Amino acid sequence: MKKVFFDKLDSRNNKFLALPMIVFMLIYLYTAFADRQSSLHQISAILGFGFSIIFLGKQFFFRNYIGWNKKGITIRLNSLLSKSISFNDISSYSFRNKKLEVEHRNGSKFNCNLENLSSDHVDQLERILKANTIANNG
Repeated sequence: MKKVFFDKLDSRNNKFLALPMIVFMLIYLYTAFADRQSSLHQISAILGFGFSIIFLGKQFFFRNYIGWNKKGITIRLNSLLSKSISFNDISSYSFRNKKLEVEHRNGSKFNCNLENLSSDHVDQLERILKANTIANNG
């Protein structure tokens, strides 16, 4: 069974990671105009960009990644490319034969192979879709 990394994008941990990233980037911008040769400029650049790589690169670090917030979901399972879906665009979804099928409001469909994933991961994905599509679609 393959492990899936679930990332709630508006979670407290992500906000905690974003705060120092923003602070160090602001210090970097200030020192770029004030004193570019200072060690504070170099340290803030390393830390600010390091936090941004961690913050923005999570979906590329993990082979199987599901990230979501109240607006939509990004699914990357068993592939190099991810698919972003807005919860408002989902008209229906179903889990059949180890596949996820999402039907958009415009009639197009997105299929995702769920083979080699544990039933716990599939259940968690189903809970995410159920909670957010019901909340957004009434």
